[in-house]
Amino acid sequence: MTGGFTFFGICGGPVRAMTQHGNLLFLGATFGSVYSFTIDTQSFQSSFDVGPNMTGLSAEGGSLYVSFADGTIKQLDITTGALQSTFLAP
Repeated sequence: MTGGFTFFGICGGPVRAMTQHGNLLFLGATFGSVYSFTIDTQSFQSSFDVGPNMTGLSAEGGSLYVSFADGTIKQLDITTGALQSTFLAP
């Protein structure tokens, strides 16, 4: 990989987690918001609140998975942030 990484942000606090899904980059802020940006144009797409104590993000298919410090994992719709399911990590 060559070249530099440039990015402007409008994130509600320090980035705690991030994941890529196709041409979208999801950034999870310390205070519980998730922001999505288009990678090639670096343009803001959407944001939604997931709550405090988020520890990680992962994307698969049409879902965004958000993990929390207490072991909870939320499955969200990747475009709207709507909650699809909640479960505890084993």
